[in-house]
Amino acid sequence: EIAQCLVGSEMCIRDRIGATWAETLKGGALACVNIAEERLAGIQVGAVNLSGKGGFQLGFFNNCDDDAKFQLGLININKNGWLPFMVFVNFGSDTFK
Repeated sequence: EIAQCLVGSEMCIRDRIGATWAETLKGGALACVNIAEERLAGIQVGAVNLSGKGGFQLGFFNNCDDDAKFQLGLININKNGWLPFMVFVNFGSDTFK
């Protein structure tokens, strides 16, 4: 089925790859790529998760510009978090105070 999709139409490929984008995300987002530009007040679950500040991220690559509360993934970047870079698990700066 995937081979037919690749030969047929690139629209079929785009239909299988999801992405979410919001300035501020409240609640949850489930897609291959999740972006919350300014603030994440909820959870992102996907292969790649990007947020400006806060929230929970579960995926292969997680990046937060300002203190995500919790990250679980292969690569976690949390610039103002407990550690700026961590493999597998990373926490927010208030976790161990």
